[in-house]
Amino acid sequence: MKLHRIAHNLLIPALLCLPITAMAQQYTLAPLGFAGFSDVVGGPYEGLNNAGYVVGYDNVINGAFIYHAGVATSINLTLGDGVAVNNNGFAAFRSWGPDLHSYLFTPSIFSRSVGFLTDIGTLGGSGGLNNSGQTVALAMNDSATIVGSATVPSTGNPVWHAFAFTGGHMTDLGTLPQGLDTTAWAINNLGQIVGDNLYPSGIDRAFISVNGVMTDLDTGNTVYDSRAPAINDAGQIVVITDLAWRVVIISRTQRRFIPYRGSTYYTTVCRAGACSNVGNLGSTLGTYGYSINQAGDVVGYTQMPDNTSRPFLYHSGAISDLNDHVPNLMGYALRIASNINDSGQILCWAKNPSGHWETVLLTPTN
Repeated sequence: MKLHRIAHNLLIPALLCLPITAMAQQYTLAPLGFAGFSDVVGGPYEGLNNAGYVVGYDNVINGAFIYHAGVATSINLTLGDGVAVNNNGFAAFRSWGPDLHSYLFTPSIFSRSVGFLTDIGTLGGSGGLNNSGQTVALAMNDSATIVGSATVPSTGNPVWHAFAFTGGHMTDLGTLPQGLDTTAWAINNLGQIVGDNLYPSGIDRAFISVNGVMTDLDTGNTVYDSRAPAINDAGQIVVITDLAWRVVIISRTQRRFIPYRGSTYYTTVCRAGACSNVGNLGSTLGTYGYSINQAGDVVGYTQMPDNTSRPFLYHSGAISDLNDHVPNLMGYALRIASNINDSGQILCWAKNPSGHWETVLLTPTN
């Protein structure tokens, strides 16, 4: 768009006087699902792709659905939940019914059929259908590789290992040395997988797995907790951590910074060993990032002192409350941002005007 020269001269000081929120990206809000969507199955794991397709759970049908362009369609998976959908239309679903397995959804080329589900199997272990083991899918890339966590054969309490499923085969990704349980939370289109490893001591450590080799994201400091829930193709990793530092006096002229487990979790974006804190929304009890797009935008939530949560968007080095980006909230109160795509659309958990949980899709207005 071209501006006349006189208008341009007047526009610059006018923009400088605008508050930041007025210049920020704004969104429209669309409720998802059938008549009263409510994801109550234990975590914001809905999937979102770049075309605006969403997979999740709807309490009206008590099962999994696919949503696009204002239309929600059941996939006939009762007691199921959609967790990921890639840019080719393939999706990952999990079941908390009697089987406790997860499924690969293949879209149909026929208009009369939505698609079909394939059980991705297990790594053994206990529980699930005929005590054959349990599998929880959590993420998928554009090659339809699914990652998550599955039970493995063990004695005593169930032991869970991160897995990768591709080409009809599930691979146990193992653990870090002396690790107990692992979970793969995300995978990018280069096949790099991130997640967390729980030690018997209770320490939780973020890892990256490349070509079958699992590595701690901070091998030099392993005394604090960390978890990696997201990674993009540029290798930017979202890390939630409680890392804190204290000063130890060595001598009159020497001081040493010692890492330890702090009392508050916060979110960083890490790449090649360098990490940046995304900040917070004022006085908070923790910041938890969930998703990152290819541009490096991060969404998640902050825990507030009044025991509520606020969804955040981290963009261009600044963090903001997504409630401030939606001019017409329609009586909704946004609480958690769970996913962001490369078009800038954002999935959020919200309290609807009736006070019930509902998932909504935010779409940029420009």
